[in-house]
Amino acid sequence: METWREKNDRLVERCVNFASDVYDLFSTFPRLPEANELRKQVARSAGSIGANLQEAFGSHGQNDFSYCVSIARKEARETWFWLMLTRRRNWANAAKVDAVVDEAQQLVRILSAIAKSAKAAEPKP
Repeated sequence: METWREKNDRLVERCVNFASDVYDLFSTFPRLPEANELRKQVARSAGSIGANLQEAFGSHGQNDFSYCVSIARKEARETWFWLMLTRRRNWANAAKVDAVVDEAQQLVRILSAIAKSAKAAEPKP
């Protein structure tokens, strides 16, 4: 049976892999000013998902955990948005974009479920 620690580590590793896949994807973008701007935005948001999740797993209490997970979820949703714009601009291989978009959607769902559970477990004043 997998422990909570192992599940957390696996999710963080999935976020690291996702950010790496996003970085690989945008390395193929054309060298245009607008592509460079999108590259910066997606790099920040994709990397922040795992960083905020890691912060949550090292949090000091339920409220802090809940807050950090909600930030990770927001970053995942933002990354999804930038990836959808990437798809629209046709700046990368469509199949690769679709695979990364799918992973972004899965991360949003996972983080939403964690955030919902964490919010329900918060101590009530």
